[in-house]
Amino acid sequence: MEAYFAALFQSEKLALAEKTVERTKAYWEAGKTKFEKGVLLKNDFDRLLLDFNNAQSNLNKSRQEEALSIENLKYQIGLKSEGRVELSENLTALFKQNQSASLDVQVEQRPEILQEQAALKINELTEQKQKTRLAPVVSAYGNYTALQLNDTFNPFASGTWFPFNYLGLKLNVPIFDGKQTVLLKRDYAIRAQVNRNNVEKLKADFGYEVRNTTNILNQEKINLEDTKANLALAQQILETDRFRYEKGTILLSDLKNTEYSLQNAENNYLTSVYNFLVATIRYKKAVGAL
Repeated sequence: MEAYFAALFQSEKLALAEKTVERTKAYWEAGKTKFEKGVLLKNDFDRLLLDFNNAQSNLNKSRQEEALSIENLKYQIGLKSEGRVELSENLTALFKQNQSASLDVQVEQRPEILQEQAALKINELTEQKQKTRLAPVVSAYGNYTALQLNDTFNPFASGTWFPFNYLGLKLNVPIFDGKQTVLLKRDYAIRAQVNRNNVEKLKADFGYEVRNTTNILNQEKINLEDTKANLALAQQILETDRFRYEKGTILLSDLKNTEYSLQNAENNYLTSVYNFLVATIRYKKAVGAL
């Protein structure tokens, strides 16, 4: 799941990088026209070209990172390298599905603990079985039989059937088996104690893991709200500065700075969404919900 989220994250980062290339290319082409008309200094035109080249370099890097994330996803799901992966979701939609993650602690449901508890129960029962082998066993038995006593078999003749009944008690007392039973009983008792110790250790380890992942998840929620608010503010400022630029009250460099701020806000928000989803998955794993 983390590999899937990482692939979605890199895919959306690639989309943002493509938008940046389109925007810087438009500025560069507009600046080229102004430079040819002599209304733009060469230094300012070179800055626009530098921005465009940097955006293209960032786009190439984003493409490589997306390809690597897809390869990792294929590896994690056991798909051959030549196989094709189609990402049909986005981080924002997944965030809406997971933003109400319940913080109910269920450490006891971790499969590792359940497995250890099952092994403990088996060893306790086996120890008890070995213990009972040392105890004397008294058995009661009986028989009720009717015998046909006649020279010629005639089951319907009277006076030819005679009862043959008895009751008895049987006492089995273990004497000596080379201490095999005692040694086995002790062995299973030790195994059971190891299981108890492992259960306590696992509960302590997973308890720490739950507390740690809970703190991280809560912090990621705060970071997500902050970056979301910053993104909304950056979008609002950009709309205002575009209007001011069209009216000629601010320079192109001022508008570019505002757009860079929006770009950073978009990347920060996307990163926060990804980190929140990863934190959610790790929390669910810690409490045994996965």
